[in-house]
Amino acid sequence: MRIEELRTPLVAPSILARKGEGLLPAALSLKGQGIEVLHFDFMRPPYVDGEGLSFEDFSLIHGRTCLFEDVHVMSGTPLEDGKFFLENGADAVTVHGDSGKEDEIHGLFAIAHSLHKAAGISISPHVPLSTIFPFLDEVELVLVMGVVPGACGKSFDPRGEEHLLEISAIRDDFIRKGKKGFLISFDGSVNGENGRRLVEEGADILVTGSYYFNGDPRERLASLLGR
Repeated sequence: MRIEELRTPLVAPSILARKGEGLLPAALSLKGQGIEVLHFDFMRPPYVDGEGLSFEDFSLIHGRTCLFEDVHVMSGTPLEDGKFFLENGADAVTVHGDSGKEDEIHGLFAIAHSLHKAAGISISPHVPLSTIFPFLDEVELVLVMGVVPGACGKSFDPRGEEHLLEISAIRDDFIRKGKKGFLISFDGSVNGENGRRLVEEGADILVTGSYYFNGDPRERLASLLGR
């Protein structure tokens, strides 16, 4: 599946929420729930303080669900790590513009497009939005973080929502000028209290982990998307 085929707005369950509890069964359980995208979080210290999924975790699940596989790479070596996921079947790879590796990121995006995969850039709430500007003409996806990347369970940071509003306005301006648009994904403390508002503010994809997996799928989708 290509990113252009996704029917937005949609919810992308983050499989990291089930690390240690059976990743593959959790991924397979999504069949028939109206889910199109499975979100993977890869973290490499010291860029982040949390423990994400491993290369082996991704390989265990890849190709077993028929879902669009969206990988969020949080590391200081975006080319090396992102290239692994692209070459091993990921449909989209998103990296952080503040990793200090601008040339690597441009190189990674070239690889993604050569493989007919989607390229994404992410912005954390505490990072100036300008760090992603050099990449916006190249990406199909912008991932806005509602928490500082790292360990799960962090509180919602309103600066993330401010970024969402700004990047949505930038996308509108791109489209008015005849430039290529991009999807906007939002990740971090997404739940039934803020999901609909985030969609109204421009999010096409809501990434959520524990909130989705710990409830009834139909009720969670309805609370997030209003349908």
